[in-house]
This record gives sequence, C-alpha cells and structure tokens, in this order.
Amino acid sequence: MEFILGASAAMGACFFTNPLEVLKTRMQLQGELKAKGKHPVHYKNVFHAVYNIAKNDGVLALQKGLVPALWVQLFLNGMRLGTYQFANNHNILKDKNGNLIFTNTVIVSGIGGTLGQVMSSPMFLIKTHLQTQAATAIAVGHQHQHQGTWNALKTICKQNGVKGLFRGVSASIPRGAIGSISQLLGFDYSKQMLLKYEYFKDKKILTAFLSSMVGGVGISITMTPFDLIMTRLYNQPHNGGGFDHQFIFKYILSKTDITPDLIMRGTKLISMTVGNINFIDSLNYFPMALSKLPKAFGFSELKKGYFPHRFNTVAHQNYVGPMPPLEYYDPDNVKDEKAKEALVKWYAEKVEQNYVFDFQKEIVDYCISDVNILAQSCLKFRDLVIKETNVCPFMEATTIASSCNKVYRRNFLKPNTIGIIPKRGYRWRDNQSKVAIQWLVWEEHQRGVNIHHAAKGEEVRVAGVKVDGYCEDTKQVFEFEGCYYHGCPRCFTYQRDTPLHKDPSETLNSKYDTTLAKNERLRSLGYEVIEMWECDFKRRLTDNKELQNYTETHPYVKQTPLDPRDAFYGGRTGNTVEYYKAMEDEKIKYVDVCSLYPWVCKYGKFPVGHPKVYVGSECPPLASSSGLVKCKILPPRDLFHPVLPQKMNDKLMFVLCRKCGQNLNYEKCQHSNEERALTGTWVTEEVLKAVEMGYTILEIYEVWAYETIQFSNNVSGLFTTMMNKFIKIKQESSGWPANCKTDTEKDQYIERFLQREDIHLEFSKIVDNPGLRSLAKLMLNSFWGKFGQRENQPKTSIINNTAEFFKIMSDPSIYVNTVLPIGDEGNTLIVNWEYREEASDSLSTVNVVIAAFVTAQARLKLYDSLEKLDKRALYYDTDSVIYVSRPKEYDVPTGEFVGDMTDELEKEGLGSYITEFVSGGPKNYAYKFWSTMEQKEKLLMQVEKVYFIQATWIVYQKFIKLKEYQLFIKVLGLCT
Repeated sequence: MEFILGASAAMGACFFTNPLEVLKTRMQLQGELKAKGKHPVHYKNVFHAVYNIAKNDGVLALQKGLVPALWVQLFLNGMRLGTYQFANNHNILKDKNGNLIFTNTVIVSGIGGTLGQVMSSPMFLIKTHLQTQAATAIAVGHQHQHQGTWNALKTICKQNGVKGLFRGVSASIPRGAIGSISQLLGFDYSKQMLLKYEYFKDKKILTAFLSSMVGGVGISITMTPFDLIMTRLYNQPHNGGGFDHQFIFKYILSKTDITPDLIMRGTKLISMTVGNINFIDSLNYFPMALSKLPKAFGFSELKKGYFPHRFNTVAHQNYVGPMPPLEYYDPDNVKDEKAKEALVKWYAEKVEQNYVFDFQKEIVDYCISDVNILAQSCLKFRDLVIKETNVCPFMEATTIASSCNKVYRRNFLKPNTIGIIPKRGYRWRDNQSKVAIQWLVWEEHQRGVNIHHAAKGEEVRVAGVKVDGYCEDTKQVFEFEGCYYHGCPRCFTYQRDTPLHKDPSETLNSKYDTTLAKNERLRSLGYEVIEMWECDFKRRLTDNKELQNYTETHPYVKQTPLDPRDAFYGGRTGNTVEYYKAMEDEKIKYVDVCSLYPWVCKYGKFPVGHPKVYVGSECPPLASSSGLVKCKILPPRDLFHPVLPQKMNDKLMFVLCRKCGQNLNYEKCQHSNEERALTGTWVTEEVLKAVEMGYTILEIYEVWAYETIQFSNNVSGLFTTMMNKFIKIKQESSGWPANCKTDTEKDQYIERFLQREDIHLEFSKIVDNPGLRSLAKLMLNSFWGKFGQRENQPKTSIINNTAEFFKIMSDPSIYVNTVLPIGDEGNTLIVNWEYREEASDSLSTVNVVIAAFVTAQARLKLYDSLEKLDKRALYYDTDSVIYVSRPKEYDVPTGEFVGDMTDELEKEGLGSYITEFVSGGPKNYAYKFWSTMEQKEKLLMQVEKVYFIQATWIVYQKFIKLKEYQLFIKVLGLCT
C-alpha cells in the first residue's frame, strides 16, 4: 500500500510539475558543450522560456513528455517513497524515543532513490527526448524526432537494443541516491524540529508544508549537478546525428589502437587519414546526386537503378515474391517529370514480366551498382584533373575549392602577385578591440556622459597610465578587460602560471595581477573605476538585441581600423513587388548572366601585392584609387535601387537610411541626414558607382589603395589565363551548337568566339564530352571562393587519456567548441576546437580582398540592369532579373557568350514569356508562363528549403487559379 500511495501522489503532482520539467530540460541542454558566448540563447530565464515555447511550439508543448513522466513517477517515487515509508512503519528509521537515526535514514532513502531511478531510467530517457523536441527556431540539444512514447521505445530498442534504454543510468544513480537522501532527510529532520519545539502546534498541514519546502530546497541544490549530467547523457544521439553512422571511423576507434588524423566541420567528416589511406567525401568535389554522375562523366553503360527504400523494414528483410507496390519506390517525391515517367515505365515492365523480387539480392545489387558508379566517376574525375592541371585532387586537397586553389597556384600564379594580409590588418594604432569600443559607446549612451576613448582619437592617460575610457566630468575611468589579455580567472581556470606562447615572460596570473594592481591604484587616487570583462559583455551582446543593433551600427564602432572582411558581402537578392500580372502589350521576362563569376574572374579588376594605407585627411580622392575604403556616406532619398550593401539584423540589406534599416521601418523615412548616413567598408568601385547614383561621401576614415590588374587587349588579368583554359574546355566539350550544321557555320562560330572571348577553339576538339564539361564547370564556378575562406578554421583532436584532455581544455590560446564521447564506455573523446583570434595566424591561401572584389563586381554587373530597368524590375537574385518588358522601352540584351544575359525561358521555346508573377521574398517566388514549345500555360514555383511532393504540387496548381492572390502570398510567407 505504501508503494501505491507514494506513486499515486507523485503522479498526481506530475500534471502540475511537468511544464517545469520541460523548461528545466531545455535550459539544461542550452549551450551544451559550447564555448561561452558562442551559442544562441533561446531561454534566458523561466519566464522567457515559457514565452518562447508557447510562441513557437504552442502552449500544449509545456506538457510534452507527460506520458513517460507519469511512468517515471510511478517507478521512481513509488519505489523511493514506498521503501522509505515501509522502513518507517517497521521502526527502522527511529530509535525508541522517536528520534531519527541518521545512518539508517541515509541508507534507506539512498537505496530507495537508487532503485527507483534505475527502474524509471528508460522512461526518463524517453521523457527527455520528447521534452527536447522543439521548433527549429528554439531547438536545443539533439532532436530525436520520436512520434510518441511507444514509438520512441520501439525506435531505441530497434537501434540499440534494451541496453540503449539505460543510456545515462550511470549519472542517474547518484542523482537518485543523493536527491532522495537530501529530500527525505530535510523533510523528516525539519518536521521533527518543528514538532519538538511546537512552532506550529496543532497546525499539522502547515508543519508538513514547511518541511516539504525544506526537503524541496535540499533536493534542488544537491541533485541539480547530477541532473544536468544525466539530461545531457540521456539526450545524446543514438544513431546518425553523432558519429555512430560513420562505421569505419567508429570501428577504427573502438577496435584498433590507431588514432586517425581528422578534418571535420561540426560532426561531418571532411577527411580522415590512417597511415597512407585517406578517406574523403566525393560530395565535396562534385556536389550532385549519384544518379546524375553517369551522364556528367559520360558513362553510357552505367545507370543508377531503382530500389523501394520505404520497403526496407525489419519485416521485409527476407521477402521473396512479386514486386512491392509502386508507392514503396516513392514516385511522388521524384521531382523531375521525365525521371518519374521512366520509373513508372520500368516498374510496369517488371510487373508484366512477373519479376520475382528477392530483397536481399536486390539490396546488395543496388549497393554494388552505386559503388561502381561512384568509383568510376571518381577515377574519371581524378584522371581529367591530373591530365589538365597536373594536380591530384584527392591527394593534394579535400574539396573542389581547395583543388582549384592548388591548380591556380601551381599553374598560373606568378611570384609576388597576391599579398598575404597580416592578421590584424595593416594598421592597429591604439591596440583597442572592436568589442571594447562597442562597450564604451554603450556606456556613453546609457549613462548620458562623454567618454574619451581610442575611437575618438588617442587614449587618455590618467595618473600616468593609459585607460580605455575616461569621463572628465565625472572622474570615471572605464576599463574593458579582454579575457585573454588580462587573464580572466573564470575563462582560464587552469595553467595560470604556465608561460604564454607569445611572451614567455608573462603568465595568465601575472596579467591578472597587473590588471588588479592598475585598477586598485586608480581607485586609491580617487577615480571611480568601471570594469567590464569581455566574456560578460559578449553574453550581453548575445542576449540584448537593442545593445547589439546600437553598437554594431554606431559610427565610432565603424571607425575602428579597416577590417577587409567587412567589405566581403554576398549576392543581391530581393523582390520589388508581391504580385504582378502582365497587362496588354506587356510581357514579363526572366534573364540571367551566363557564368557571372567566371566572367568577373576573367574580365574583372583585381588588386595585386600589398596596399598603401591612408588614414583620415591623408586619404586620396577615390577616383584615383582602387581598393577598399572605410567611410561615412549619405544615400539619396529617392533612389529606387540602392547601391551599397550593409549587414543589419543578421541580413544583407540595401537601404537609403541606416535608422530605417535598423528598425525595419517600412513607413516614410523621417530621419535626419546623420541618422540616415551609412558607415562601412566597401570596394572603391562600388562606392564610386554609389556617388554616380547620388550618394554623398561625408567622411573617409581609411583607404587601402592597391595596384590593380585587369584584362585588356594587351594585358592578361589576374585570373584570365586560368579562366580561358577552362572556358575553352567547357565550350569544346559541349559540342557544336544546334545551329551549326555546315562546316562554314562551324568556322563562323569559331571565329565569332575568338573575336569575343579571345579564345581559339580547336575544330577537332569540339566534341560532346560530358566528363570534361563537368570538370570545366566545377573549376570555373568553384575557383574564387577559397580566397574568402574564414582563416581560423575549427580543428579536431582525438583524445584518449586524461592528461591530454586536461591540457587541451585548459590551454588559454584556444576555444573548445564541442566534446563528444565515442563508444559505449566514452573513453575516447572527439574534441572540436579553434584558436582564439588573438592566437591564430593568417593562411597563405586566403586573401579576402580578392573575394570582396569578386562579389562587388558581380553586384555591379547586376546593378547595370537594375539601374536601366528601374521600377520594371520585379525580382532579382545575384545573377538574374525578372522584369516587365514593354514596347519602345529598354529591353535587356541577350547573347551567347560569358557575361551575356541569356533568356531563362528559352528552353521552353523561343519567345516564351511570363504572364503572372508572385513573390513572398528572396528565394521565394512563382510564376505562370506561356510555353511556345508546348503552346500552353505552365506554372513554376521556387521556395527555398521547402520540398514539394507531387501531391502538394497539384494542390498549388489548383490554388494558383484563385483570383485572391493575397492568399497565395500568405502561403509563400509561411514557407519562408
């Protein structure tokens, strides 16, 4: 009876406490194994967590995991409270005088808690999984995607056996024992004291209530550390999400003494080297579906087959019989209509032949076919690259981008051409960081005082020492303590007396002591010293959007030394209307640039060597410079297509007013010129175009002026030779154009190409060669990105001894991002880490200024069309424009060469055009168009990151016919 009563009481309370369990679980998983300040904070506190969950998951989500939670209470508290009450009823817990026997109470409550925790562990595991599952916007920890309690139980047992249900039990045992001991001891001892001294005589309910509170506080304090560990162990991925699916990797670590060398991005293996064997991912070289590889590399004899993946269940492993139903082949998810027709036709033939489907044979044959396709594709790709470039992509690189970089450096790069930019740039006058200036301008804003600091000129000396900020009126000294430079004891707990790499005469403790001594001396002289540690402020930056927006766009923050990465912006994407239907005498056209980035790399202007750096009044006129400029510039008020990009609210925006962009203001701008002005870093050519369009430069802070090189009749550009080589290969391996029938027409085509591209195509080599064409396209499009790569890349270490783990965790020069245990015992750890920015070095393969020049000139190429089309441009995306065409108005000219605009609808027949267009924002649009080839109206929809199955597509085809297009816009808005 004691066990039943204890369980019933706990299960009843569970309906009220389960929402708190959901909050606790998610807050415990937030920032799991992440460096401080380097993870999003979705749950700032209990109230914010309730709001966010209700907003994103719905109010009912606060009762997630209720079913397994009830089972937990049945086993855990049924056993724990039942055991304790049973012992109490049999006079095990008290002496003859009715006083508690401490030792007996500890043993009994500990045994009850341990037994209850072990018995409830499987349901506790499932409860944690279900309570963690959340909308993507607020998800923390691994998302297991269970469909319910029994589905979770079945999935875990299937994947990991009964043993998998007890994952994390090692942490749950001390949790149950210590929690039970502290709660029951706290309850009984406080109750005994209250009764003994008759504090609440004849008030038994109040006595029990206060005693329960004491026990509750006790269990919360003592159990929380173990509860946190248990939650994270319970929620670890069982398969696929971590490393379990990487069979070779797991086998090496668990079955051998080999320690492989790894290159990883998160949990994805980029490269794994074991001795002279290198494991690499082919998708990093040619990112295309396996089914497309035979055509891409010209294997007519090979073709990817079909397999009923939905039929691959435990029940069907030994199936032998008629063909499985067609739906198991998932035809509705085949996006290409021709591919779907081929699948249906193949299936019908098999059924007609009374084909006997042997599951085990079919799955082996299917896998062998896939391996053959991939192996032959890799061999063909390698042979082509080596033959054309003298570079082995698999031995000398790990991705197509790094392969291209190697090809360029080995075959085309001349000595002393591309400069390696110093880690801190070419100027760092006052040795003050951007984040420090952010804090100082925020303090100035919040306190309403004038603080002198480095961004306003020179740092102020107070009592003979330089300080980060100083307010003359209030005699306040502001000191921003960078955690590494000042030896923060919270961020760097260990190895504090170890000599530092860059200056062996210093240690973290000596840095910290110097900081304390300096501030104490200033206080003793009567100054108020206001300190802020870097780690504390970065947390505030993450949590406080107002602080983030104010400081990121503050002019003084922008005035810190020019950072070339600030000039590296992406492509321009946006819509100017939500809906447009072509009127009489109008057509909507869709054009895009043929090979935009190869065109920029061939014909564009690029910097060489190192720049001359000019600051302030010494900066030359931009018209006579080429490079990067950091300046303050005022946009005009009436330009339909703004020129200059700016990063705001985690987006790339093109605005005419800084304040409107910050506040996402869609009303008429009422701001002053000072509020409208933009401060940033751009490529000079883009700023000069802005000035041409009506922008006014208010102040120039810094200029990096380069010597530049550009393709012309007599001069080759920086990348022209490499581009020409692969443009030639691409054109020749594409075969003859359809309109070249006779030798005369073919000769004219070769001459035309020579005149336009300065490339001589060889008649005998113009033969359709899919493999060579695929190689050329990869080289042309993947080439420039390596120049813009982030330099301080994460690294991965495999650790299997305590000393090595302690060393890496306490090294002050690195951040540890994640620590993942491998295997059931967890004796081997995968540690993902990166150098602190202060300790990292420049890479010889990176020059972000070149990457900035590529994207800037690509945006200017697009802007050339936007400027001329003005309000007739409906949508644009990096290299394409959808616009309204009218008689006697400018039409975008099209051509057939690199850099020419081409008609995107030409494949539907010459003269095809759009009749109706709708867009819910960047990367989200749909249009109806007239196909001259099929002589009918058709529909196309593009919604990024949303996959439409055939059934959904049919619904949308019907839906588009509705006249109330606003409803369609709403659907698109939901998709974004």
